[in-house]
Amino acid sequence: MAKFDEALKGEADVARSQAHFSILDGEDFDTFRKSLEEGFFTPGEPLKDKATMDKCLAFLRSKDFQVQIPMWNEGDTVGPIVKFLVQQLDGPERVICMDANSDDNSVEVVEAHGVRAVSQGDMYACVKWDKFCELLNDPKPRGRGMTLYAMYLYRFLIQEGDFPRYLCYSDSDIKNFAEYDPIPHMAYPIVSEPDTHWLYLKIAKPGRNNEPVMAGRCAAQSCGPVGLRIFERLARDMWMISGEYMVEGKHMKDLVHTTRSFVDTLTAIYFADLDASGQGHVAIVGNTNSRLDKKNDNMKEQTILYSIASNIVAFANYGRYASELTLDDVRRLNTDVFNKLEIYPYIPEVSEPMCAVKIMNDRFIPSIEQLIAGDLVDTAKVAEMKKKYRG
Repeated sequence: MAKFDEALKGEADVARSQAHFSILDGEDFDTFRKSLEEGFFTPGEPLKDKATMDKCLAFLRSKDFQVQIPMWNEGDTVGPIVKFLVQQLDGPERVICMDANSDDNSVEVVEAHGVRAVSQGDMYACVKWDKFCELLNDPKPRGRGMTLYAMYLYRFLIQEGDFPRYLCYSDSDIKNFAEYDPIPHMAYPIVSEPDTHWLYLKIAKPGRNNEPVMAGRCAAQSCGPVGLRIFERLARDMWMISGEYMVEGKHMKDLVHTTRSFVDTLTAIYFADLDASGQGHVAIVGNTNSRLDKKNDNMKEQTILYSIASNIVAFANYGRYASELTLDDVRRLNTDVFNKLEIYPYIPEVSEPMCAVKIMNDRFIPSIEQLIAGDLVDTAKVAEMKKKYRG
């Protein structure tokens, strides 16, 4: 197999490689190098200092911060995560979970630690479902992006924007969350550079199948100004597949989401637009601690990667900046661009013929602001859910 072939090659000829690849055609190498390093933090060593860690924890325990965790049948892993966060953040009020209709004990486990679990079904009851599905061009939209969107339905329809300034996303399937300890890492830029307006702070993890997604970003640079911005602004973002990130929450009202795996990439593209327009800054935060999440089937993992890379190019070719998408753009993207099953070749792990894999493409979801303006909100249901969740 290929991975064994690579191991048999021995040491790379570094000098030979540098002779061929150190020249950037038509590019100012120093400028490009600096752009890749911009806003990159490695807090591992600083966080070993008690005074620095205490500053980060003080911010994380303040009214300006909250962790939000989407979950679906993760009772075995979300329990230890929530338990650790409640201890680290000095109480359950800094953590909230969005449950995607789990049929295991996920909700009970979370609530046992005093953490609120919001029902995704309750949030989508607040949406005029038939019109919503028609807009998405999908009668049964589903995926992790739908659960993330449900969290912002809760934030803006139920809480009405009354939530902490910074919201941190975390996966619910991390097996060694305490050792990984991502939250103080993301807080570090905010604490160390308090005069900087941080919009989006993302954990960077090398070696997590980033290459296909980077290939999509590199290909996007030939797709007009939108693609060039995606390349220039997102080339430094090491890990775009998923992972942990923190956002200035108020901007999420204007963010167009997607239903499936493209949602994290589109979020990064959106905040890159805000960064490019001078509205604030993006931080990429290195975390050398290991992160052990549940392993995907190799076919699923590779197909998701191909899909994200393909979607980057398709979105760049559409030619609209993520921060400027209208409700009509959402409709056109769903009917004209992201409207078909995706088919990809899968490279098997053994010596056998390639096979074709098909998956449902992402659908674009209107921003919360567009949802409200487009009369897609069931106000009676919103009132009902406010009583349920706010009393």
